[in-house]
Amino acid sequence: MSHESRSEIWLVRHGQSESNANFPTVAPQSSGLTEEGLREASRLAATVNKRPDLIIVSPYDRSIQTARPLIEKYPNSPVTEWPVQEFTYLPPLAYQGTTAAERRPEVNRYWLGNDPHLRQPGAESFVNFTARITESLTRLRRLEGFTVLISHGHAIRLLWQLLASGPASTPEQQMRTYNLLRLAVIVPNCATLKLRFGCTGETWMSGFIELP
Repeated sequence: MSHESRSEIWLVRHGQSESNANFPTVAPQSSGLTEEGLREASRLAATVNKRPDLIIVSPYDRSIQTARPLIEKYPNSPVTEWPVQEFTYLPPLAYQGTTAAERRPEVNRYWLGNDPHLRQPGAESFVNFTARITESLTRLRRLEGFTVLISHGHAIRLLWQLLASGPASTPEQQMRTYNLLRLAVIVPNCATLKLRFGCTGETWMSGFIELP
């Protein structure tokens, strides 16, 4: 980290999950890592060559599992949980015993509707998701030192969008713009987006860096 930076933050997507591999799921929060995902988590830990001042995980199993090799490598690094979990906009019943491919028609209907206030039973609206991630970004800006945050594809994309262009003029425009980003930008499993926040408010951001 340069002498002009107050903080360096690595935003990391979790390793390959059961849902990513198109296995049937029970619930979004309990979709754990596959064998490949566990290997990716170990490879991720090997790329972190300095002790994090803070490790942040989401409440979801796949985030915690991805962080485990890093926590074992740096046992003195504090670990905390933030609400940076995946955006879950379908109702819980949609995930019970279904694969990602089987859920795709319902996913497509949701995004085509472009209703940022729609909140299906047991799910989250896009407006609430945006508020949650915006608050996480505010907290990230307050950090000092080196932080590794292990999160999820939607959350990291929205953080990237907010950093690159800020919030849109209306929730509908924010959702429409984000949907274009969702379709255009793939965040590979265990890819890292590196941020640096300067002492006078400036921001530096890398592209998505895949595992070596």
